[in-house]
Amino acid sequence: MLEAASPTLVGCVRLPHLPLDAHHGVEREATRAHAVHTGRGHAARLVFVDPLGTTRGLQPGMALAHARCLDTGLASVAFDPARLAAAQGEVIQKLLRLTPRIASGGTRRFWVEPVARDGSFATFCRGVASELEGHHPIGLGLGPTATVAYAAARASQHGARIIPSARATAFLDECDVAVLDLPSDVVDVLASIGVRTVRALRAFDPVSLGMRFGPEVAAARRRAEGHDPRGPAHPRTEDPHEVTVELPHPAETLEPLVFLLRPAVDRWLTALRGGGLGATEAKLALTLVRPHLGAEPPIVHRVVRAGAPFVEGRTLVESLRTVLEREPAGAAVTAFTLSAGRATELRDRTLPLLPEGRGRDAAAREVALTRLRARLGPEAVRRASHVPASALVERAAFTTLEPRPGEAMAVRRIEPPLPVERGRVHLAGRDRLVLRTSLVERTGNAWWVEGDARTVLYAHAELEGPMLVLLRGDVGTDCADRWEAIAYLD
Repeated sequence: MLEAASPTLVGCVRLPHLPLDAHHGVEREATRAHAVHTGRGHAARLVFVDPLGTTRGLQPGMALAHARCLDTGLASVAFDPARLAAAQGEVIQKLLRLTPRIASGGTRRFWVEPVARDGSFATFCRGVASELEGHHPIGLGLGPTATVAYAAARASQHGARIIPSARATAFLDECDVAVLDLPSDVVDVLASIGVRTVRALRAFDPVSLGMRFGPEVAAARRRAEGHDPRGPAHPRTEDPHEVTVELPHPAETLEPLVFLLRPAVDRWLTALRGGGLGATEAKLALTLVRPHLGAEPPIVHRVVRAGAPFVEGRTLVESLRTVLEREPAGAAVTAFTLSAGRATELRDRTLPLLPEGRGRDAAAREVALTRLRARLGPEAVRRASHVPASALVERAAFTTLEPRPGEAMAVRRIEPPLPVERGRVHLAGRDRLVLRTSLVERTGNAWWVEGDARTVLYAHAELEGPMLVLLRGDVGTDCADRWEAIAYLD
């Protein structure tokens, strides 16, 4: 059922069977179970199962051999990322006919910007169902945040549901905590302590949740409060077989350029392999600094060719390094673009019998260090050593938020400590939301001491601003945790 809605909403298109559609096609045999698995032999495990397979006892994570024993007619194929990426791209192209902004939110989910016509979203919902009519089911949810939109898409199953801003909190409180994108094992742990709905999760302080269950639960708790940055975006228009990197600072030497080339080459080769292609000619376009103000930045080109398609990124990087050493750019580089001059169908290739394994050779590292010491002196290379430092609270020596002249310490004490209430700290004149925390130190009373066992946690926390503070929490066996900010990082 469609409801009255606010004009500023986020849309979520949920296609739960998209991986099956990508591997088995949209029109599948209705009397036969279909699945997708990963691994080979006895290590093969199911990752996606259709509803018919679920009714026959098949579940994701089950061994493929076990699944075939339960259902001898099971049709299962190996997971292929290229097929899934192609299916996602097809869905995005169809949805772009209805919305200007879209983003992939995972394997089976898309964030869209709903377009209201004549003050209603009903036309947009019908358009989505028409464009994606080959997929079934299609869940479309609209809400003020991405979390509410995803919960509405899950609740609608097959159809559309719009949640206005006035009803978003009440609707989300009744949903299962799984709508907050928590891992299944975390959902099981929360269920074991009675936290099964978003309302029950919202009863806990986000800082305590993060310290007890990890940052994923704390982030989910913040999304339940409406702090959800996810949403649609303008699609990328660049060539998928082309990688462009802008350097934060002009590179005057070769080493920083090669350092950024390595991940760019790996990403470029992965995109080519996803399309079943291999490059035999790699073009590197280097954008140089402007010779003077108002002039166009000069661009120089370097080309590397090979008789067989490039497969290993390390080989291509070393080839580009050799070309750049032989033909320097002549000026500082501000950006570079890697593209394929010539590409061929990759097909199946015979790989080396004994490929070199990953990692670094420890013996080669020692030889390189010895050569550096012989060339630059014995003090040129020093090994790092761990030096124990004093406690964080002892280093927080000052009791004022304003730094004193001539004093520069890493941590400054806050007196009196500021309480953390509902995930916020009133610091420097305004309330600041605790964005993320990290456990750094833990202390507690000995087991032979009488009374309730109390544990004191010290954690670094990032606040809005941004600002880094030191939190102290008094944690017991109950859930009545008390957190306070005792210092901030200068």
